[in-house]
Amino acid sequence: MLEDEQALVNRYNLLSTELLTELTVEYGGERYSMSTLETAYSEETLSDEAYTELSFELAQLANAELGPLFLELVDVRNEFARSLGFDNYTEYAFPFTFQRDYTAEDALAFCQNAIGTLGPTVNRLYLPADPDVDLSALEDAILAADSAELTEMTRPVAAAVSGQLGELFQYMTDNRLLDAEPLETKLTGGFTYDLPSYGSGYIYISPSYNIYPTMIHEFGHFARLCLASTDLTCYDVSEIHSQGLEMLGLAFADLVVGEELAPSLRQYEMFSIIRDAMLSGAVYASLEIQAYLNGDMTLDELNRLYFQLLSAADLDPYGDGVAYGWYQIPHLFQSPCYYVSYVTSAVSALELLVLSQEDYDRAKEIYWDLLTQTDVFGYQAAVEQAGLTNFLAEPEALTELAAALEDYVCHEIWQVGPFSDLPEDHWARSSVLAAAASEYLTGGADGAFGPDRTLTGAELDAALDVLLEEDGKWGIAPEKAATREELIQAVYDCARVLGLDTSARADLSGFADAGEVSPEAGDAVAWAVAEGVLNGTGARTLTPHAPATRAQAATVLMRFWEELCAD
Repeated sequence: MLEDEQALVNRYNLLSTELLTELTVEYGGERYSMSTLETAYSEETLSDEAYTELSFELAQLANAELGPLFLELVDVRNEFARSLGFDNYTEYAFPFTFQRDYTAEDALAFCQNAIGTLGPTVNRLYLPADPDVDLSALEDAILAADSAELTEMTRPVAAAVSGQLGELFQYMTDNRLLDAEPLETKLTGGFTYDLPSYGSGYIYISPSYNIYPTMIHEFGHFARLCLASTDLTCYDVSEIHSQGLEMLGLAFADLVVGEELAPSLRQYEMFSIIRDAMLSGAVYASLEIQAYLNGDMTLDELNRLYFQLLSAADLDPYGDGVAYGWYQIPHLFQSPCYYVSYVTSAVSALELLVLSQEDYDRAKEIYWDLLTQTDVFGYQAAVEQAGLTNFLAEPEALTELAAALEDYVCHEIWQVGPFSDLPEDHWARSSVLAAAASEYLTGGADGAFGPDRTLTGAELDAALDVLLEEDGKWGIAPEKAATREELIQAVYDCARVLGLDTSARADLSGFADAGEVSPEAGDAVAWAVAEGVLNGTGARTLTPHAPATRAQAATVLMRFWEELCAD
């Protein structure tokens, strides 16, 4: 059975390489393979819409070829586990391959909790277009650096986090234990190899991975190999060594790209950990675990489950109820049951980021303990001993982590708040902070926002002008207090100016005061309720003629942005 497994993995390795050039689709009289499609898009010869559609078509074709191999691997691995007395492969791999102190069912519940708790929060935080965050300029800065510049970007951050890490970085470069040379013949990726005979590591970075986040990440792995007293490690903790260093390094982002771009680097790295490691990892781990626990899923069922998981994580799957791109994850074929390690590590690295805001020395001490820790196995035991939260045992702690990350984004990335009159438990706190970051509604010089103050026509005009990026008039006198239905009417008119579909209408009869809505505002209010832009002041009240507060306006504007504009 092990020979069968290896044969299937070899088949995947060969076929996945061949499909890059052999699978093609036609568009505009040209045929595109996966590799030529990426080239055409990077050269801007394809529109976003064409690129997305062609990528989907190619993914569907590749999924049809590679998906059955994964299902065969699931069968072979489950059969192997049953020959040893286990019900399925996860029962064997979790304790014996990964030394995990929790079950696959525990992992599945943890991943689904992470998706449900952090997914909506993360995407809400990511949406506002803060003018202080310039990801385009950031990418130019970190992608344009050559290997020598990249090394010098990372060196001061390592030293700033810890003097010992600074010395270790110097040791690495002095002894040529870093290969970041931009040779096109290199194998694609960024890796850290173990050199156990020397008690050290070796970092390898290919040109396409030759950016600061990759180097600081891999240096975290390098530090572990050099500083730990033995080579024993816990897979679920190993990525905290790398991701945790990325998060601790964000305090010194200005040393990498300068003060002006520092918020952009913080957003880039933080959301990479959350979206690419934690959320995507939870999707892939959930997909994989359910495949092994179920044991007889069809390819269509797997593709539909993938779409459902992506949707739950707010990762915007393309397609109608089915998605195909999971086949691109080599770990699912080559390293079964590994992917949950990215999720456990990511949430703990994010907790380190939060702790570093409260007490940097304490966060650094915890990180150091994890780097040198070799006397425990299992994620739960390891993080508890180091002083971090055991999120498997305390699932409610993810809600607290989400709130703390929101504070970090507001203060360190958006650079808004705290507002003196906006307590932690204010019902509209998230919307107020997001609206302030987007400059729809801003606070005053006195450090207050005025969430309960009445919205004026001038403030509403200014907010929609920022959203539209052009001047407009929305029918309310500047000094007049805007009512709730006037706020909705103005947003509805804004949607039409933007060319959005405004045809949706909700049945308002469930609201006791629906008859109080002015006839001229009826369509706008029905549209806003249908689209989730307006929920009402209670389960059965709209209160259309009450003055709109700034908090209510912030909530309506952010819902409008999230539900309609951001799509």
